[in-house]
Amino acid sequence: MHWKSNYIYTIGLIAFLCLCPQTMWIETLYQLWSPLTAMCILEEKYVWEKPVEMVMLDFAEAQMPIYRYSMSYYGNEVIKEPDREYENEMPEISEPSDGKKESEKIMDEEKKEMAVQEQTESEKLLPDISATETDTGIRLNEEDSGFYVTDGNIQKSISYSTQLLRTQKVKDIDLRQYYDEEKLVEDFYTIDASTGLEQPLSLEELLGKDMTIQKSESEPQILIYHTHSQEGFQNSMPGSVDSSIVGAGEILANLLHEEYGYQVIHCKEQFDVQSRDYAYSYALPAIEQILKDNPTIEVVIDLHRDAVPEDSKLLTNIEGIDMAQFMFFNGLSFHKDIGKIAYLSNPYLMDNLAFSFQMQLACESYYPGLARKIYLKGYRYNMHLCSKALLVELGAQTNTFQEAVQSLAPLARCLHVVLSGELDKEI
Repeated sequence: MHWKSNYIYTIGLIAFLCLCPQTMWIETLYQLWSPLTAMCILEEKYVWEKPVEMVMLDFAEAQMPIYRYSMSYYGNEVIKEPDREYENEMPEISEPSDGKKESEKIMDEEKKEMAVQEQTESEKLLPDISATETDTGIRLNEEDSGFYVTDGNIQKSISYSTQLLRTQKVKDIDLRQYYDEEKLVEDFYTIDASTGLEQPLSLEELLGKDMTIQKSESEPQILIYHTHSQEGFQNSMPGSVDSSIVGAGEILANLLHEEYGYQVIHCKEQFDVQSRDYAYSYALPAIEQILKDNPTIEVVIDLHRDAVPEDSKLLTNIEGIDMAQFMFFNGLSFHKDIGKIAYLSNPYLMDNLAFSFQMQLACESYYPGLARKIYLKGYRYNMHLCSKALLVELGAQTNTFQEAVQSLAPLARCLHVVLSGELDKEI
């Protein structure tokens, strides 16, 4: 009977393939072979002529959190990041579910109590966070702020006090040694195992790109947004936007405006609440619209919080102050197995690389050890939107919010050094 069953199955399959439209049987086979691919096809995001492996790579690039498919440079070694969803560390801003089990509710309450205790113990270290009501969609603190609300979901702003560190560089870097590409890569980059350099990095090209911008008192020059707005820190308060990566973005926007005179739009729209896996896809049209509405914007910063093993901490001490280390991140649109990913093209790839390199150079000159090596990965991460696109990973889930905030004044200073042309690029 076994051979008869196989025979009947084979005849049925042949009849199905002959009678059904091509798209139907291809889709059916894809569903049997891979639910992930079927998901892509059912959403009509891809065309049939694309190779299956490229569909899979595109889906991974566009939807999955960076740290799920990456290695993280920490200390002197490359370590595998844990396969877990760290966004759960920062609860989403949504109505609580009534369908939770009692044990889950108890655990949630315990987490809240622990967070309150941590906040009480460390409140002296926190910036002065105060809530001020604003009207939806208008400028925050219109008299003195200079940055804007681009959505109506968040109704609070942050006032804070922070002391800028030294503003002069403390380390002279002999750039001539980096004519050697191997030395350049070794000192400045960590390359993900999934990718590689399509062409050699050129020191002259990285330094030769002009990253300066002109200030304006009335038009915005910088956009800050968060693909993953739900990322929080070790002591972030449950449901508190002010102590999440979005709160850090607000402080950075204030620093850039108040200390250096840039006009900054801080987009607080939440792209990862409905589905974190689709955050990059949700963010793209929103950011494109902001850039269309504000053509004077030259710098786009996607501010994230990284994820590391729970026993690791991205921390350095500068002038007696503990600061969370940060990392610049570039997508190369290149995969080692299939080569250049043409449908993830980035016309500004070399400009993006030059921007992050010059930022890294500024950080190492002014605040040695604060910036981790630049991380290179194979996909795009919406960095094709402009020539001065920068993805920054600020600290990790094991850092406190205070440690992250302390890093923002040096980050703002280094941005100004590069954007104003103060960076010493002489070889």
